Amino acid sequence: MSSTTDIVWLQDNLRIADNPLLHFDSPPQQLLCLYVLDQRWLERAVAGDAFPRLGPARLRFLWQSLMELRGELLQRGSDLLVRVGDPASIVLDTAAMLGARQVRVAAHSGHEESQQIAEL
Repeated sequence: MSSTTDIVWLQDNLRIADNPLLHFDSPPQQLLCLYVLDQRWLERAVAGDAFPRLGPARLRFLWQSLMELRGELLQRGSDLLVRVGDPASIVLDTAAMLGARQVRVAAHSGHEESQQIAEL
Protein backbone atom coordinates (compact mmCIF):
# COMPACT_ATOMS: atom_id res chain seq x y z
CA MET A 1 0.00 0.00 0.00
CA SER A 2 1.41 3.39 -0.93
CA SER A 3 1.89 6.12 1.58
CA THR A 4 -0.68 8.84 1.87
CA THR A 5 1.65 11.23 3.61
CA ASP A 6 2.46 14.36 1.66
CA ILE A 7 5.13 16.88 2.56
CA VAL A 8 4.70 20.55 1.76
CA TRP A 9 8.08 22.27 1.71
CA LEU A 10 7.39 25.86 2.62
CA GLN A 11 9.90 28.53 1.72
CA ASP A 12 8.67 32.09 1.30
CA ASN A 13 4.89 31.80 1.40
CA LEU A 14 4.05 31.16 5.05
CA ARG A 15 0.34 31.86 4.64
CA ILE A 16 -2.34 29.18 4.59
CA ALA A 17 -5.42 30.68 2.95
CA ASP A 18 -3.88 31.61 -0.41
CA ASN A 19 -1.07 29.07 -0.59
CA PRO A 20 -1.71 26.75 -3.57
CA LEU A 21 0.59 24.10 -2.07
CA LEU A 22 -1.99 23.54 0.67
CA HIS A 23 -4.97 22.96 -1.65
CA PHE A 24 -5.45 19.36 -2.79
CA ASP A 25 -7.73 17.62 -5.30
CA SER A 26 -7.19 14.42 -3.34
CA PRO A 27 -6.16 15.27 0.24
CA PRO A 28 -3.55 13.01 1.85
CA GLN A 29 -4.32 11.12 5.03
CA GLN A 30 -1.39 12.89 6.65
CA LEU A 31 0.20 16.20 5.79
CA LEU A 32 3.51 17.47 7.08
CA CYS A 33 4.49 21.04 6.42
CA LEU A 34 8.25 21.48 6.51
CA TYR A 35 10.29 24.66 6.76
CA VAL A 36 14.06 24.39 6.47
CA LEU A 37 16.17 27.33 7.54
CA ASP A 38 19.23 27.17 5.32
CA GLN A 39 22.30 27.01 7.56
CA ARG A 40 24.07 29.42 5.21
CA TRP A 41 21.64 32.19 6.24
CA LEU A 42 23.13 32.05 9.72
CA GLU A 43 26.68 32.43 8.41
CA ARG A 44 28.46 35.46 7.01
CA ALA A 45 27.90 35.82 3.27
CA VAL A 46 31.46 37.00 2.70
CA ALA A 47 34.47 36.35 4.90
CA GLY A 48 35.09 39.41 7.02
CA ASP A 49 31.45 40.52 7.08
CA ALA A 50 30.38 41.62 10.53
CA PHE A 51 26.91 40.09 10.35
CA PRO A 52 25.29 36.91 9.05
CA ARG A 53 22.98 37.04 6.03
CA LEU A 54 19.98 36.79 8.34
CA GLY A 55 20.29 39.29 11.17
CA PRO A 56 18.75 38.97 14.65
CA ALA A 57 15.68 41.11 13.94
CA ARG A 58 14.81 39.27 10.75
CA LEU A 59 15.45 35.91 12.39
CA ARG A 60 13.12 36.85 15.26
CA PHE A 61 10.41 37.93 12.77
CA LEU A 62 10.83 34.68 10.82
CA TRP A 63 10.55 32.61 14.01
CA GLN A 64 7.41 34.46 15.11
CA SER A 65 5.89 33.94 11.66
CA LEU A 66 6.69 30.23 11.77
CA MET A 67 5.14 29.83 15.23
CA GLU A 68 1.99 31.62 14.08
CA LEU A 69 1.83 29.34 11.04
CA ARG A 70 2.31 26.29 13.26
CA GLY A 71 -0.59 27.38 15.45
CA GLU A 72 -2.85 27.72 12.40
CA LEU A 73 -1.77 24.32 11.08
CA LEU A 74 -2.39 22.65 14.46
CA GLN A 75 -5.93 24.06 14.45
CA ARG A 76 -6.42 22.37 11.07
CA GLY A 77 -5.07 19.01 12.22
CA SER A 78 -1.58 19.29 10.75
CA ASP A 79 1.76 20.49 12.08
CA LEU A 80 4.93 22.29 11.06
CA LEU A 81 8.39 20.79 11.30
CA VAL A 82 11.18 23.37 11.41
CA ARG A 83 14.73 22.22 10.74
CA VAL A 84 18.08 23.97 10.21
CA GLY A 85 20.64 22.74 7.70
CA ASP A 86 20.93 21.96 4.00
CA PRO A 87 17.36 22.23 2.67
CA ALA A 88 17.59 19.67 -0.15
CA SER A 89 19.20 17.05 2.12
CA ILE A 90 16.69 17.59 4.91
CA VAL A 91 13.70 17.42 2.55
CA LEU A 92 14.97 14.22 0.92
CA ASP A 93 15.80 12.60 4.26
CA THR A 94 12.41 13.52 5.73
CA ALA A 95 10.56 12.22 2.67
CA ALA A 96 12.48 8.94 2.80
CA MET A 97 11.95 8.55 6.54
CA LEU A 98 8.18 9.05 6.19
CA GLY A 99 7.84 7.17 2.91
CA ALA A 100 6.11 10.27 1.59
CA ARG A 101 3.86 9.98 -1.45
CA GLN A 102 5.04 13.36 -2.72
CA VAL A 103 6.85 16.54 -1.81
CA ARG A 104 5.11 19.71 -2.90
CA VAL A 105 7.22 22.83 -3.38
CA ALA A 106 6.68 26.10 -5.20
CA ALA A 107 8.98 27.17 -8.00
CA HIS A 108 11.42 29.80 -6.80
CA SER A 109 13.17 32.60 -8.65
CA GLY A 110 16.19 32.75 -6.30
CA HIS A 111 19.36 31.06 -7.59
CA GLU A 112 20.22 29.08 -4.43
CA GLU A 113 16.60 28.08 -3.83
CA SER A 114 16.17 26.92 -7.45
CA GLN A 115 19.31 24.79 -7.11
CA GLN A 116 17.94 23.18 -3.93
CA ILE A 117 14.66 22.32 -5.66
CA ALA A 118 16.57 20.85 -8.62
CA GLU A 119 18.44 18.57 -6.19
CA LEU A 120 15.17 16.86 -5.33
